[in-house]
Amino acid sequence: MKSNLSYHYFPNNILYKEAVLSLIEMIKKNEERKLKSLILLSGGSVINSYPYLLDYLKENPGLSKYMAFAQVDERFQPHGDEKNVNAEEIRKTGLWEVCEKYGIPYFLVSQEKTLTSAANRYNQLLTKLFCEYDRKIAVLGIGADGHTAGLLPGYSVFWNKESGKSSVPNFSDSHGFTRNPKFFGKVSDHKTFGPGQHLVRSFKIGTFGFRNKGRKIVCQLLSSVFKKGTFGFTEKVDVPFPKKKYVIGYENRGIFPQRISITPYAINQLDCAYVLASGEEKKDILAQFISNENSSCLNDFPTGILYDVPQVEVFSDQVMSSS
Repeated sequence: MKSNLSYHYFPNNILYKEAVLSLIEMIKKNEERKLKSLILLSGGSVINSYPYLLDYLKENPGLSKYMAFAQVDERFQPHGDEKNVNAEEIRKTGLWEVCEKYGIPYFLVSQEKTLTSAANRYNQLLTKLFCEYDRKIAVLGIGADGHTAGLLPGYSVFWNKESGKSSVPNFSDSHGFTRNPKFFGKVSDHKTFGPGQHLVRSFKIGTFGFRNKGRKIVCQLLSSVFKKGTFGFTEKVDVPFPKKKYVIGYENRGIFPQRISITPYAINQLDCAYVLASGEEKKDILAQFISNENSSCLNDFPTGILYDVPQVEVFSDQVMSSS
């Protein structure tokens, strides 16, 4: 088990209550230190825990200065059935009503206009909130297919464009070039680059010790060389590297074909993640997650991004040999 993971087993009838009690203890500690907590909430079965959170908020109405809620992900359905919208399902628990009563801020994904515009607006909002709040905590589920948040397996080309962790394996191109992590250093914020792009990006982040003007000259030279196809490379690399995104909207072939989700980059900025999983169908994927058996490629196992979160508290009703 990774050192940042803690596994907690509880029978199903008390699982969600125990998870919320742990979350509340963290909120209390932050409050005592005058630290503001931003809590991102998921949909799905995790919603079963929110009534217990609701009770705590009713008993502690003075928390508005120290906490706020936002969404982890949403099913974008501007003309769809409200019962399949996460925000509406959470509303049914009474959580938003209590927030309004006691002045606790909560921020929801828009269901208006287009998928892209709604995702962009929520990205701007979360970018601001992540700066304003001292502690970022997410309540997440984990799917039997290995997904978490709105990050579905097989679609990382859409949701991992600008993350803080690569889903691209090492490769060797037709010209015999192999990307060597020891040679290129740790590129912590690259997209799906071609081999030439990895090299230029490595210089840009100072992997080889170049600084300021010297680094800029080397980057310009390498960009020119690779653009001209020297050494057989034809990738166009002289492009701006976009600002990191906290939220992405993308289409898929699942039950809900349009999704808006926090990105791996946003997850990397979390201080803590609470992962709740119940049911026998989750046992195998939990075993993989806890044992770190399936972390090499986020495209196959999106939940692997949680290995980069400093603290991960896993709550489940499944008995695991390593727990």
